[in-house]
Amino acid sequence: MAEREKTDLSGHALLGRWYYGSHSREITPDGFCILREGDKVIWKRPCTAQTENPLTFEGGLSMA
Repeated sequence: MAEREKTDLSGHALLGRWYYGSHSREITPDGFCILREGDKVIWKRPCTAQTENPLTFEGGLSMA
């Protein structure tokens, strides 16, 4: 498996954890979006494109 190029999201406006009922999405400084249900990780996707706003993650997930 090829290693992906690192995406540095330090200082990006979307960093942090966002809560939706029992689920949360976390955008990390090292370029990942992590979906959790409680403490259970449902999936973790790397960032594939970055602009000031929005971000795009593996699988076409976009966050603005």
